[in-house]
Amino acid sequence: MPLPKCYRQPLTVKQMAIYGISALPRQRALKFLALNCEDELEKRTLEFTTSDGLDDLINYINRPRRTILEVLQDFPHASSKLNLNLLIELLLRLCSLDASQ
Repeated sequence: MPLPKCYRQPLTVKQMAIYGISALPRQRALKFLALNCEDELEKRTLEFTTSDGLDDLINYINRPRRTILEVLQDFPHASSKLNLNLLIELLLRLCSLDASQ
């Protein structure tokens, strides 16, 4: 299996942020965000990570081409729980899921 381009050389925080801002979040990234949130309404992002929620995920993320930055704005309680380490882990999840980049 080829190594994703983003792992071929070390990434700086700036590179992760630039990539992450324009990346479309995948199910794993939304699950990570929801698991780090205490707000019950925002935990609904976990529904996107199920097979039943796939159509909702497509409608929420793919059709409008919603980026991770927009998702973080839509879920302020979950976003407020992200410290630098968690944010970097979230951005790494985005990068590791897109092997075509």
